[in-house]
Amino acid sequence: MRKLGDHRSGTQGKVISKGRCILARGEGHHIHVIDAPETDAELIQEGERMLLWLGKPATIHHIAAPADESAPLNLCGGDHESSVVEAGLWEVGGVREVDHFQRLERRVVD
Repeated sequence: MRKLGDHRSGTQGKVISKGRCILARGEGHHIHVIDAPETDAELIQEGERMLLWLGKPATIHHIAAPADESAPLNLCGGDHESSVVEAGLWEVGGVREVDHFQRLERRVVD
């Protein structure tokens, strides 16, 4: 993730979730999720990119497989530690596949 600024102003995308935001789905179907009050977190789709706005610092939880959007946070753990993200506007990066021989890069979509 890359911080874009401290304010949400200027974003023109569509809010796709508030509060509980799924940031990524990892191999083995584990998920990376922020579970915050609806007023403190928004996941925004702006064209091809995903943005995350946080009104307050929040924790990214890694919930082990099998996991879906309703998985309880007590399933956290596995091969990742939880991490705290400061308030602000963030660009959520996706996984990219790089072919160095053909000089190609593409976004991985499961």
